[in-house]
Amino acid sequence: MNRKRQKRIAATLIDVAVGSMLMSLLIIPTLHLTVEAQTRNFRLQIREVLLHQANRLMENCKSDLSDKHAFDKAFGSTFATTMKDEMVWKQHESIVSMTTITPDRSVGNGVQLLNIVSTAWHDLNQNGRVDTGEPSEALRTQWASP
Repeated sequence: MNRKRQKRIAATLIDVAVGSMLMSLLIIPTLHLTVEAQTRNFRLQIREVLLHQANRLMENCKSDLSDKHAFDKAFGSTFATTMKDEMVWKQHESIVSMTTITPDRSVGNGVQLLNIVSTAWHDLNQNGRVDTGEPSEALRTQWASP
């Protein structure tokens, strides 16, 4: 009696094992890349918020210094003028920013310049200072007498 071979409809156990090994070779590195991409995306979001906050504070400062009286007061000061601002990001994260204004008397010839440094940082331990390991961004510019 000859048995005719029937076509296989289902996969054998070896086919399933080989297929799952091939899938694992593709999925495991992809999962690692996905986690890494999420971490980098979070860092970029923080950096974007920090730069926006530092820029906003600096622009407010330059707007205030456009007034001749405010500029002369800042230029005549012997100490650095510091303004601090704090905002809440993502409901519980603290973003602190600080702008420091110092007169630049190195130019001479009657030119009055102010150095403006605006720093924003993600205050992880909420102590109000930039610490090592906390993401931070700083912007620097000079502003001349109006």
